[in-house]
Amino acid sequence: GIAPYFRVVLAEKLREWCKTHKNPKTGENYDLYRDGLKIHTTINSVMQEYAEDAVNKHMPVIQKKLDYVLKFNGDKLWKGREEILESAMKNSERWKAMKEDEIDTAQIRSSFFTPVKMKVFAWNDEREKDTVMTPYDSIKYHKQILQTSFVAMDPLNGEIKCWVGGIDFKWFKYDHVTANRQVGSTFKPLL
Repeated sequence: GIAPYFRVVLAEKLREWCKTHKNPKTGENYDLYRDGLKIHTTINSVMQEYAEDAVNKHMPVIQKKLDYVLKFNGDKLWKGREEILESAMKNSERWKAMKEDEIDTAQIRSSFFTPVKMKVFAWNDEREKDTVMTPYDSIKYHKQILQTSFVAMDPLNGEIKCWVGGIDFKWFKYDHVTANRQVGSTFKPLL
């Protein structure tokens, strides 16, 4: 459906609402998914579709330009920033699952440098591609994918008209609309 990032934020707010409101039929707190609640939002489906289409049209073009630069200078990108990759590796599902299975840390680490078949995000119709690469290279690959977000709001009443939290909800759950930013980044739209 449309606006998946918005729906996640909305669901969080509604779960909180359900904890403080009782269903008069049952006397229990409302169940967001089972009590047949009708939820109306201010999302404008036409504006949302335009915003999502804009991301899908322009981000692959910008990504292609970055990929060209990385083709010749990609190694320089990660010099001095290895801790980012290390942190991503240790926070991955693969690392956590192997740690849970009590596999030795050295063995876990070496598994990240062994090529395996996998699916990765791609700017194609399926939004993924099959490939063979090491999990470590997969982390690098996904970290080098440009992200974006977009939100439009009615300045008179604060209604949210469209919300695009990232380039693809299936692959990237992190919502860039609600992300913490430096003060300068917050101030730019006001200028």
